This record gives sequence, C-alpha cells and structure tokens, in this order.
Amino acid sequence: MRKKLRRPYIRASFKTMRQASHVAVLGAGPSLNKNIRKISKWVKKNKAVVIAANYTHRLRIDYTVFVGRKLFLKYAEFTPGVIIVSNGIPGRFFEHNRSLKNRVMRITYRRRPVAWEVQEIKVDDKGRINHNLPSAGFSAILLSIFCRPQQVLISGFDGPVIHKGNYYMDHFFHDHKLMDRKAAHNIEHVRKYFGFQLIPYLQSRGISVVAFDNDMLRGYIAEELGIATSVKKRSIISTIRNFLCV
Repeated sequence: MRKKLRRPYIRASFKTMRQASHVAVLGAGPSLNKNIRKISKWVKKNKAVVIAANYTHRLRIDYTVFVGRKLFLKYAEFTPGVIIVSNGIPGRFFEHNRSLKNRVMRITYRRRPVAWEVQEIKVDDKGRINHNLPSAGFSAILLSIFCRPQQVLISGFDGPVIHKGNYYMDHFFHDHKLMDRKAAHNIEHVRKYFGFQLIPYLQSRGISVVAFDNDMLRGYIAEELGIATSVKKRSIISTIRNFLCV
C-alpha cells in the first residue's frame, strides 16, 4: 500500500489562523502611502493581526494572500510570515522550496460560481467558501473572519482609475498597470460584490468594519457601507462635548 504523502500546507480556517479582536487588511492602492503610519499605530495599539494582498509593506505582516501565479512567483519567496494561496497556485511552486513549504496555507473555495453571482456569501465551519476568489485583496478581507475579530480595518482598496478611455490599477509603490479587457469588463461587478456582499457579510457576523477618512473604498462613501471612519469618530466626540457643555 502506498504511503500517503503529507501535504506541505494546511487549510486556512477558524482553527488554523491566529485569533485576535482586531485585524488590519491591506490592499495595494496608493491610499496606503498616506495611511501607513496610522495603520502601524492602530495595529500596535490593538495588537492586531495584519493580512495583506500580494505585497510586502513597511510594517509587520502576519499573512499575505496570493491568488495569481505571476505575483506569487515574483514575491512569495521574499514575503515574511504565513503565505495563503488559492488553488490556482500549484503545489509544485512551493513543495520543494524550503523557505516556503512550511509556511503555506491553502484557501478552500469553489471554482464556480463567480463571486458576484452568489445570492449570499457562505463560509462553513471548516473554512470552505461557496464561490471563487475575485482578487487577493477581497480574499484577504474575507479571510479576516477566521481570526474571529470584533473589528476589521481595511485600507488600500482604492479601485481602478480611467485615463483616455482605458482602466488602470494604481498601486502604493507607484505602479500604473493597464487592466486587461476581462478585468475592465468586470469592474462594476467587482465593485458591487465589495459594497453589497463582502462588507455586509462581515457586518452580519457582528464585525465592525472601519477605514480612514481618505480611503477610496472602490468609489463608495464609507457611510454608504456602514463603515466608520476617523472623521465620523471625531464628529461623534464633538457632539458629546457639545452636549456636555449645554
């Protein structure tokens, strides 16, 4: 009888990811450059877990999510902490790499339907997601629930910009990348998934989602999505002070 080989990774789930009351999730938008110091202070103050998408940053990262092969091959080996990958990244990419194989987790999800076609997001007790993964950034937001947080800070989810009829994705490291036709065609689908499904799903689990007042949030105003911002917090404090002075 053939001996069953031990997989060089474990599944990302409620049991395998670090538990924390606060989680910071970092996209790759240029707003990160304006907020990185504030993020660092928030993380330190709240002893937060940090989940990033694709890239390293100027602060400690606990988990980095990759869903595409190209960025995984380019950055994963030089990325500290635990690496979480999609099924689109074959085991042969890391099974024989000593610097990777003992710190890789897999995301468990269905390849179909696409994210924005589901009526509602469902994640079972074993961490299985009921749809495919639209991006590393959105996957990172969704995976934050495995830490069982009370509050999740999201930053760097600016979304695409249009220039001379073409859509581009700007990144915090000053990259200006032209989007392919398929990605450009799905921009509005992805935006609605973010605003009408992903953020409400976290909130439905009792998680408070927060952001900074200059975060773009895929073109949404934070208040539209029930996301608290530093501006909102200041206004609440001001209201309390005015009430006490009456």
